[in-house]
Amino acid sequence: MHHIVVSRLEKYPHDEPNGWAVGFHCTADNDRSFFIDTVIPFDAAADDEAAVAAALVALGNNINSQLDALNSKSALLGSEVDLPDVVDHDHDDDVVVDDEE
Repeated sequence: MHHIVVSRLEKYPHDEPNGWAVGFHCTADNDRSFFIDTVIPFDAAADDEAAVAAALVALGNNINSQLDALNSKSALLGSEVDLPDVVDHDHDDDVVVDDEE
């Protein structure tokens, strides 16, 4: 099951705050994660609880889309793999190596 954790909650900007900066660390079912945040104006949220609720409404569709995208990735993506002990040099021409970065 995915997890959404409030990871940022502060008045923003620091010099002359006019809203709440609210951020979430979101973890998909396959343990891939991302951070997303927004600013909720003070007139839309009187306190921090209201700011978090408003941020979830504002970001909800985006969070769900990103979680769906992460959950659709192969479990092999990001996994560590080992080279085989024996390398078949007869098929080296079949392997394409992209050295450009």
